[in-house]
Amino acid sequence: MYNSPDFISLGLLSFDINDYGDGTYLKNPGGAVAYSSKLASDHQMNPGIVTSCGKDYDIEILLPDTKTIIYPSENTTTFMNTYNLEERNQALLLHSNKIPQQIIPKEWKKPKIFFAGPVLHEIPKDSINWFQADFSYIVPQGWFRRWSDDGIIEIISHMANNEFNKKWDLMVLSEEESKNLSKELLLGWAKIICITKSSDGANIFCDNGDEFNISAIKVPDVVDPTGAGDIWAAAMAIKLYSGSSIIEAGNYASAAAALSIESYGFCNSFRSSEIINKISKID
Repeated sequence: MYNSPDFISLGLLSFDINDYGDGTYLKNPGGAVAYSSKLASDHQMNPGIVTSCGKDYDIEILLPDTKTIIYPSENTTTFMNTYNLEERNQALLLHSNKIPQQIIPKEWKKPKIFFAGPVLHEIPKDSINWFQADFSYIVPQGWFRRWSDDGIIEIISHMANNEFNKKWDLMVLSEEESKNLSKELLLGWAKIICITKSSDGANIFCDNGDEFNISAIKVPDVVDPTGAGDIWAAAMAIKLYSGSSIIEAGNYASAAAALSIESYGFCNSFRSSEIINKISKID
């Protein structure tokens, strides 16, 4: 039997149809779990994804080094993203099924790192208890999304049933998602909270009272910002798990995110040596 994954990602795979405002439209494979798994693979970890998607998402081609447990769905979740500078307007075109706990094999339940990346409320808040991981982190963006009958998505800075049974080691959320959430509330959810602010870097605060500001790396020509936050979070988690300090991990995450926005999609490389080379360019 093959080795069980040591970096497990839980959430929907998706497609992103991106309108870059210059007449260019591209349909790219995506999903937070795809970005995290690619980064984990590039860092010599053994990634696995628990997801739901349609047969049109070609995992063997797109993520050849990632093991997958798939709950079948007629559709693959598909978003339409329209970019205007750093602002993104988003619409939901297709929706996959929710992910049941019962599909997770016993041998997958004790990874080194467990990542929850909900995109459309497809997993419950108690999914932190589905795995007994050495390190757990979450990008909860999908729990803040609401959408109208015509698919227009808005971000609500509020999370219903927001009590977790135990703390995550790390939570990464955007400035928009966190704007109505107090520091005290967030620190009840995770030991380390990172609020990403795009080109303004990130603010980090910890349940031991420590606080940090992490600078972003300026990129002259942004090609595709989709997934940058997911890459930032995965890089942060991998470095923290490996024993790096919060500042070291944050700078590494900023460099990884900068690399990610210089090309389309998640299939480019995010190897450690390339990321370290980027760190020297932090202002």
